[in-house]
Amino acid sequence: FYTNLDDSGRIWRIKTDGSNQSRIADDSAVALHILDSWLYYNNVDDGYRKYMIRFDGSERKPAQ
Repeated sequence: FYTNLDDSGRIWRIKTDGSNQSRIADDSAVALHILDSWLYYNNVDDGYRKYMIRFDGSERKPAQ
């Protein structure tokens, strides 16, 4: 998982061999963290609130 500054900080996923790159969130994100099967991040577009999202981009919601 990574954010692309040339793409406004959106969240992308990619395999370690460089294949299957896909964008999973349109938020401008910083401070990515993986825990269990969730990706946590701070959403710059929402005042740096913490969010969580599944690895496939589903179930995006504010983290509690």
